[in-house]
Amino acid sequence: MTDTPTKHQSSFGSIFKAAFVASLIAAVANLLLHFVGGALVGGIDVLTPEGDAYRPLPFVFVIIASVVPMLAAGVGLWIAKRFLPYGVRIFQVVVVLVTLLSLAGPFSNQVATLAAGIVLALMHLVEGGVMLWYLTLRG
Repeated sequence: MTDTPTKHQSSFGSIFKAAFVASLIAAVANLLLHFVGGALVGGIDVLTPEGDAYRPLPFVFVIIASVVPMLAAGVGLWIAKRFLPYGVRIFQVVVVLVTLLSLAGPFSNQVATLAAGIVLALMHLVEGGVMLWYLTLRG
């Protein structure tokens, strides 16, 4: 008996590869939004961890915030496909819910201006959109 993936079950390697490519797509798109959107709105300033001043959002944080959740989503997709009936559909619903919930962050007092919050919200939508589109399509 071989361990070949079936229609409903993909190997961890293929899903992780798709998650890696999806993280690169999301990182590039979000970096473009960060630089172009930041230039259009006068910068994306966020509250420092100390809570005393607003500082520009470093582009490295954009990369980290694009790659880490996508790789975690790849693991989640693998678990959903492997152990749950209708795993892909359940994964998609969870991605939509988490993406919608994540939109509260950019509009909190953690961001200096409403315009910067809109740019950050677009970045969240890009991340969720790439998860729905590329990860479920290729994973």
